[in-house]
Amino acid sequence: MSDEDVLFVPDDCDSSTEPCTVEAIAADEISRADTNADGRVEYSEFEIFYLAERAVEFLDYDVDENGVVSPDEFVALEVRDLIEFPDPEMDEPLSAECVTLVESDQINGIAKACMPAHDLRMVMAEFDADFDGKITLREFLQN
Repeated sequence: MSDEDVLFVPDDCDSSTEPCTVEAIAADEISRADTNADGRVEYSEFEIFYLAERAVEFLDYDVDENGVVSPDEFVALEVRDLIEFPDPEMDEPLSAECVTLVESDQINGIAKACMPAHDLRMVMAEFDADFDGKITLREFLQN
């Protein structure tokens, strides 16, 4: 396997036992989604697979495991991703307070420290269908 074949090595990819190419990862994902093992992923299989993957993603956001995602929990994960994978088109750098909260794994207050109130309202409105200030699994999956 050449360096060009290996584009990335995700945490769950053991490059010593399996090739970690885009093709190999895609084949594995297709195999996982193809529940009836007919070699094709039908829409119903894809939908179930996609919703299951999104549900797992929701659990990543729900840090306190109370079944809903607060604005602080939502922003914390988004900001961690931004720090790990910087966006060159980001308008403003993250504030020092924001970075400090993220680095100390502090969740409370992170939304206010890391995102202007107007932007936070816009992001939450995208997910929070009933505008109660938190995102349920159902709301998350519908988006």
